[in-house]
Amino acid sequence: MHLTSLEVLILLIGRIFYFRLESYSCKMIGEEKAQYKRFNSDVVPGVNDMEVLSPPQTLSEFADDLCFHRQARIGCNNVSESVPATSQSASSSSSIPSSVDSSKMLSSFGHKVSRKTLFYLISTLNASFYPDYDFSNTAPQEFSMEPSLEWVIRSIERRLTISKKSDLSDLNSSLAKLWAKIDDVICLQESEIYSYNPDPPSDPYFEDGCLWSFYYFFYNVRLKRIVFFTCRAVSSLTDSSQCSWTPYFDD
Repeated sequence: MHLTSLEVLILLIGRIFYFRLESYSCKMIGEEKAQYKRFNSDVVPGVNDMEVLSPPQTLSEFADDLCFHRQARIGCNNVSESVPATSQSASSSSSIPSSVDSSKMLSSFGHKVSRKTLFYLISTLNASFYPDYDFSNTAPQEFSMEPSLEWVIRSIERRLTISKKSDLSDLNSSLAKLWAKIDDVICLQESEIYSYNPDPPSDPYFEDGCLWSFYYFFYNVRLKRIVFFTCRAVSSLTDSSQCSWTPYFDD
């Protein structure tokens, strides 16, 4: 069930960023219960009731920073030393962990989730992009569990600052407000973070002029809620008349 929605458009030199933030309840009612029953029609408890996800893309982005191989410097056992620090703007708006637990980071490889969690992720995509797209047949391998909020923030920052040609202070300010909004709704420290990494044919943002996109799910089990945070970057040379998104907040 859709709870709230926030859309923000930010224009920088050569780039248009479309941020989309939505909150969904994970309390199944009516038709959702029937959909979940159909989703699990072939599941045998204890046999195939868990699904394996793909390794997170954020780890590959920061592979050079990780101590997965022997370093010239002796004693490189603390992975937290090589984890990028979050920006001041981001850390000021939410509680950000100062380091990454290496065991948690490594567990994100081949991470398994319940069918119910997978159903929530797919249902979120279906609700967000309805009626234009249907994600019912999305494979588990198109999702990943992210090892850390800090890494997600740094990954987003890297995307936004690639080939920057102007002062990004306005963008950083807007991001800080977005992280604060997410934290207010979902409580980031309690949340599991998942990402959707589709192939181009399955990507709803795959279009002329789209430079990159990301899709993150912040899942709080206690609150039974998912916050869906997505963004696409479009070349400013693209005809802006094709972009129908306008900033709004709906309670």
